[in-house]
Amino acid sequence: MVRIRARAVAGLVFVLVLSGAARAQSHVITVNGSGQVFARPDLGILILTIQSSAPLAADALRQNARTASDVQAALASLGYGADSFKISPVVFTRAGGAYYGPNQPSVTGIQAVQFVYVFFGGDLLKDPHLLGEKAAAAIDALTKSGAAPANPYPQQQAAIVVYTVKDPRPYQDQALQQALERAREGAQAIAKKMGVEITGLRSVSTGFAGGVVGRVAGSVGPYPQTPENALAELPYLFYSTRADQVAITASANLNYDFK
Repeated sequence: MVRIRARAVAGLVFVLVLSGAARAQSHVITVNGSGQVFARPDLGILILTIQSSAPLAADALRQNARTASDVQAALASLGYGADSFKISPVVFTRAGGAYYGPNQPSVTGIQAVQFVYVFFGGDLLKDPHLLGEKAAAAIDALTKSGAAPANPYPQQQAAIVVYTVKDPRPYQDQALQQALERAREGAQAIAKKMGVEITGLRSVSTGFAGGVVGRVAGSVGPYPQTPENALAELPYLFYSTRADQVAITASANLNYDFK
């Protein structure tokens, strides 16, 4: 089998696959196109965590409950209503980190973990200075109450304020349309250059990515990972650390028959 590879502009990659003479009926052009749009965020999210460790789970739970109560009181004092923040349910983990195997020392303590989400929306997102002041006031009040910054991606020194689009479907449609058009144009260009004729579309596959993607899969099995990815608790798909834009990228893989 002979493969001819080339790369075009605008994120388009194409592959021409020619079978050997004995199997000349199987001719396929494969093209990969990409498209990207930038959405204006309509929701900002401050993410912190409440964590308590103790020899007994009940003691860790009580410590978390006290901190959660202080966090709610601090938010109320800043004017946040019940619909403007969320505290996730408690997850119990082993104190001292995740469990990696049977040779690790036995559990000597229990850790209770919760995430705190504070939501910013509306005209506040259009005023960077006011948004910064409001976020800073919330961060200071909550850290004084016992909450701590979380790693939402997870990674070291990750941003604790992220931005998203509540309904990304229109932007996904735009990005996908770009990707499909670029892939189709690439297929036609290859066919013309090689002196062949496209006879039909064999298959299509598409996908999306954008900025920081929230739903990162954890480990599956008897020893699940500690809930480090706070974004997995939220229903949104695309995230950014910028208050002015969320990048949404679509990819399209098309396979064409030709003769």
